[in-house]
Parts: sequence; C-alpha cells; structure tokens
Amino acid sequence: MTYRYRHWKTWLFVSFCGFFLALYTLQQEPKNGAESYLCSDREELSFLLDWLKAEETHRPFIKKIVKKLGKPLWDVADIENTAEETFVFVPLHHSRYGKSIRAIWFFYKNKEGDIYQCIKERVDENMDFYDQVWLCSYFGYKIFGTENIEHIMFLPATPSKERAEIETCWDAYMGATATTAIEDYKYQGRYCKYKMIWVKWATESGIKKWIEEVPPARKMRARVPKSLRKLIHRNLNLNIDAMEKLRDAVKILRADSYSRIFLKHLEEKGYVVGCVRIFDEKQGNASYNDTNGYLSFQTEEFITHKILFHELFHLYQHKTNQIDRKKDIGWMEYERIIATDILVYIAVAGEKDRKFWEKKHDSLVTDYIPQDRKDAYLDWIDRVTHSGTTYPTLLTDEELLQFFDLYKTTHPTYYKRYTYDHQFSFHTIRTIMKVFATSQ
Repeated sequence: MTYRYRHWKTWLFVSFCGFFLALYTLQQEPKNGAESYLCSDREELSFLLDWLKAEETHRPFIKKIVKKLGKPLWDVADIENTAEETFVFVPLHHSRYGKSIRAIWFFYKNKEGDIYQCIKERVDENMDFYDQVWLCSYFGYKIFGTENIEHIMFLPATPSKERAEIETCWDAYMGATATTAIEDYKYQGRYCKYKMIWVKWATESGIKKWIEEVPPARKMRARVPKSLRKLIHRNLNLNIDAMEKLRDAVKILRADSYSRIFLKHLEEKGYVVGCVRIFDEKQGNASYNDTNGYLSFQTEEFITHKILFHELFHLYQHKTNQIDRKKDIGWMEYERIIATDILVYIAVAGEKDRKFWEKKHDSLVTDYIPQDRKDAYLDWIDRVTHSGTTYPTLLTDEELLQFFDLYKTTHPTYYKRYTYDHQFSFHTIRTIMKVFATSQ
C-alpha cells in the first residue's frame, strides 16, 4: 500500500514537470526566432535583411523592436531608388493598435553602400512636421484597405511639374465609416513622402541608435498646418519659425472682417498657392508666380499679414482674369491697391485717419501726395461706397483711372513697369466687390 502510494506521487510529480516543461517550451521562441522577423521573399530587400541579420548576431535588437513597436511588414515596404541611393520605408504593426500603423522603420543606403536607419512613431512630436504622420495613414490603407481605423484612402496623384526633392505623393480621401461608398469619400488633400529630409541621418551604422533623434525642428522644413491647407498646397523650405509667422499672418487676416471674407472666398473657389518658400529673387519682398503657383518671400521677416494679403490678391487676379504677366504686372498693382482701399474703408465704416490706413496696408493715402488729391480720393471712395456701407459693383474704367497720378507718386517702381499701349481690364476689382456685396 505504501509502495503504490509513493509510486503514484512520483508519477504525478513527473507528469506535472513534463506538462510545465512542455508549456514553457511552447512559450519560448527558438534560439534563432528573432531571425523570423528578418525574412522576406522580396529579392530587392535581400541587401537590407542580410545587413540586419549580421547586426542581430553582433548585438540582438529585433525582439526589442517587435515588443515595443510591432512586427516589420517587409512584404508591403516601399522601396525608392535613385541613381545612387536607396530609401526603404517599412511599416511596423503591433496588435494593440488594431488596423492602424503607428510606426515606420526607415532605411537609407548611400552611394558608398553605407546603411543608416531610424524608427519614427506616429506619436513623436516632430514627426508631424514633415507630413510623415500621413505615411502611417498610407500604410494603414495599403495593408487594411478601407477597413483601416481612419477610414482613409490614398490614390496616385499627378506628379508635380517641378520637383525640388525626391518625393512620392498621393491624394487622400476620407470616409465617414469603413463601409462608406468609394464615390462618397471626401478629398482631404495631397500628401507626400519627402525622403531627403525625413530624419537626421545616423552618424554611424548599426543599431546603436535605432530610435534616432531628429534635428532641432525649427531648423528644418515645417509641415503645412491644417489651418493653412486650404490656402497652401505644400511648403518648400520654410522652417518651423517661418511657418509660425505665416500662420500668425493668416490669423490676423481672419480676424479682420474684409480679409476674412476674402480668404473664405479663396477657399470656397479652391484657389490655392501651389508652393510657399523663401527665395531671394531680387524682385521685392515677396512675389506670386502664376506660372508655377509659387508664393515666394525674400526673407522670413517679410512674412506679414499685409504682404500675404497683397500676394493672395495677385493669386485671385490670376485666377479671375486673363492677365498677361509681362504687360499687366504694373496695372495689377494699381487695381490691387484701389480694391484694398475700398475694402478697408468699408470695414472701418468710413475711417479716414491716415495712420490707421498705413497700419492696414500700403494705401494710396500717404504723405507723398498733396492734401487736396488725398481728400478727393477719399471723398470718391466715400461716395461710391455710400459712406462706407456698400460695396461698389458698377465701377467704370474712367472712375478707376482718375487717380492714376497718385499711384505714379506713391509707387514709382511699379509705375515704371506699366505698358501704356496695353488695354487692362479691371475685371478682378468688379468681381471681388460683387463677392463682398453678396456677403453683406
């Protein structure tokens, strides 16, 4: 009896040990299990995977990445090649994020064959500055289709005529739910991968800096904030400080009644600046080029609300009128300043104080013209606006040209650029006055 009891206890002890040993074995990965995360059938990735496996052997790292950020999805990685460089974007997917991508593993191979890499998470503060947060959305759609958590869809975008960097762009569309019909998706804008500035390149190869810090954000190109995306398609080279100045300038314009209506109209019509940049082209403090849609500021200091309104009005002129840029550029300035004077006059209900006008914009009301002509000009504006209460929609060419002599005095540089044998149509000023009249 005692022998059987002891035999039974021994058998039970061995069974339990065997069970727990088997369970422990199931929970453990094979010794080389980490390499299972560094495999792909894509031949174009073999150079990268071989390099990573060598690094893993030297100092294990892949399990740390998988645990923290998720598994690398090599089969859907984006590979971009130039003549001498290779860029690879690999989404990392963690089960805790469902049908969403929250991190990108980025690799760069230069012409010497050196490989650098870093990982950026969507929650990283600086990631938002380079539109790379949208790269996560793109991979979410690429992997999960319209069932991705954001219900977003990307389609190939028409390539830009001029490329300043190596880039890939998509047009993004957002649905209310995952079951939203494709034709009901709403356009959200164009989003691009700017590979050359996405991260600070590592100064050494290997995984030692596998989460690489980006350079100080204010020294690098800024992302166009959501508040400006209806006015500006993309940013070429404005840094964070310059972009903040631009955003502040727009805030000021949206605070004034006349400029707020104007900006709203631009957005409703879809009149957008193609690209904003700092570019010293020696043609004044700022310029809008209707050929490529570029809004250029000579330096950061010229990003002000007055100059911005000035250039956006030129954008509106190009969109609403058939303008010969070589012949009409001087006339455009004359039309712009009269139109703005009228809008400001109505906004302040007949305010004639010179200092106020100069604060608002570069008015014809300056110290450079005789007092009697200044009075005549303001009296005319007062009359056609019914003491600053009504937007004039029936302005004649004769009326508009009667103060051309004032412009000769106040803007001599622009005056030299007029073409006298060219008939200019003041179509834009009449159009904008009708827009404002319907907004009253």
